[in-house]
Amino acid sequence: GVLLVVHVFHPPVLPYRRAPIDMAALATAQRQAVWERVEPHLARAAVPVERVDLEGYPPDTLVDYAHNANADLVIVGSRGRGEFAALILGSTSHRAIHLAHCDVLVVKPSHA
Repeated sequence: GVLLVVHVFHPPVLPYRRAPIDMAALATAQRQAVWERVEPHLARAAVPVERVDLEGYPPDTLVDYAHNANADLVIVGSRGRGEFAALILGSTSHRAIHLAHCDVLVVKPSHA
């Protein structure tokens, strides 16, 4: 099997500004930061790894990709914001659980 590691860039909604925001540059910077942080873990994987960069609303985009890739399992992280914050902000993991065609594993952050 192949481990598909997916990063979904979600363009921020910004109030009107005189200076335009270069969303492509912002997306590239975010992707680089994410992959640099994850790379040491991917290098130790016991199976082949394929990186996937997508753009959109993270839970919906991730679940759609997983469905189209016929994934057996979706693994998402939990930022641990708490129930109230998750209710206000929405939760990628919570929405993925409800939308996914397959099992979803939610991993809590390490506090090490």
